[in-house]
Amino acid sequence: MAKLNGMVAKNPLQPWRERLLELFGKNLPPRGCVPAAKVLSLTFDHCSFTPESPTYSMRIIQNIGIVVSMRTLSLLAVLLLTILFMNSASAEPPVTLSIAEIEKAVAKLKKENDKKSLKEKPSNTIILPKIKSKTNGLWDQISTATGLKFNPNHPRIIRERMRYLGNPEYLAQVSKRAEPFLFHIIDALKKQNLPVELALLPMIESAYISTAVSKSGAAGLWQFIPATGQHFGLERSQAYDGRQDVRDSTQAAIKYLKRLHKLFNGDWLLVLAAYNAGENNILKQVDRNQAHGKPTDYWSLQLREETARYIPKFLALLSIIHYPDDYSIKLWHIKNAPFFTSIDIKKQTSLQQLAKKLDVDLKLLTRLNSGLSDKLTPAKKKYKLLVPVRAAAKYRKKNPPKPDNTSHRVTQGETLTQISRRYDISVTQLKKNNQLDSDKIRPGQTLIIPES
Repeated sequence: MAKLNGMVAKNPLQPWRERLLELFGKNLPPRGCVPAAKVLSLTFDHCSFTPESPTYSMRIIQNIGIVVSMRTLSLLAVLLLTILFMNSASAEPPVTLSIAEIEKAVAKLKKENDKKSLKEKPSNTIILPKIKSKTNGLWDQISTATGLKFNPNHPRIIRERMRYLGNPEYLAQVSKRAEPFLFHIIDALKKQNLPVELALLPMIESAYISTAVSKSGAAGLWQFIPATGQHFGLERSQAYDGRQDVRDSTQAAIKYLKRLHKLFNGDWLLVLAAYNAGENNILKQVDRNQAHGKPTDYWSLQLREETARYIPKFLALLSIIHYPDDYSIKLWHIKNAPFFTSIDIKKQTSLQQLAKKLDVDLKLLTRLNSGLSDKLTPAKKKYKLLVPVRAAAKYRKKNPPKPDNTSHRVTQGETLTQISRRYDISVTQLKKNNQLDSDKIRPGQTLIIPES
């Protein structure tokens, strides 16, 4: 959909004078002469100026990725204007534009944009988000958010955005991978009054692969290295890794982000840089710039390549999420509702057995419970297994919860062994719970059966 200053040209065959009136109002220039770039923006879908130093260029039809020079743009404008006016239903005479007129208009527009870009402070400018109807499920929670302020036209952001747009299949796959986890993460961020846009971090960190492990040993959706994970309370053992548990790792990530937010005085770009590179590394760069009288915002720091690209990649992704239709990107539709809940598993059981019992795909159950390294629930304690909401409802219907303690009245001939087998507990546990010194029991005696 072609746009200019918030106006939309809905009909590509709309009479030319009517379209120019939309652009200039009552102040229509003599002979209908308008800057070629503006006519182009009303004519082509996905047509926009992008400030890329040292000159501006126009990228036409983003899915194809054609880039033309300013001179080619001028010549192309003549052709486009001709086609536009020939197809017009208007009987009025066509506009006559010379190449010199078009080049002069484009040069003037370029000069104005150059002056404007020099005055801009990329880290403090916001153009997002636009007001739009909610039609894309859970993604609308992010696309309409205003927690992070940035200039989406910063050259480094544009560069990363072009990379994403050159591979739309990747964005479709990653957005689909986010489905089981996105609602939980957004909900957790909201509860802590953090920007919901941070739910995109796992896209950058792990591509929403819950079992992802980097070369440096970082693991899980949020890519915690062992030391940082331990500092924020993530348990690790041979059978369990909290870094790969969506519940525990999300809480740890929130704690870390809140700490960094306080440390960097609310500057979210520095916070995200520190999340990637470590707070000490970013603090050193900030101190270095201060010592040399330089600005200390993210864009002014000298950072290693990974961190230098980390923020532009995140913001490029965020800008696409804000305007997926404008970029012809199809995000996987995710309902604005919980995907998973938990059920109590009291015995050590394999995920394979549980998947069969719950009628849930084993791969999905494994993804939801990636923290279980051996794909077994713990042997000595109750475990809250994550399962799809529908599967949990069926399971609870078939397995109603038992009271914490059940009483049993001993009948003639019963033994502790028989009773313990009936309630699936050990004789030792039964004796301990009822303060019995021996295995002797009598008919009519009431025993307390603990929860197994």
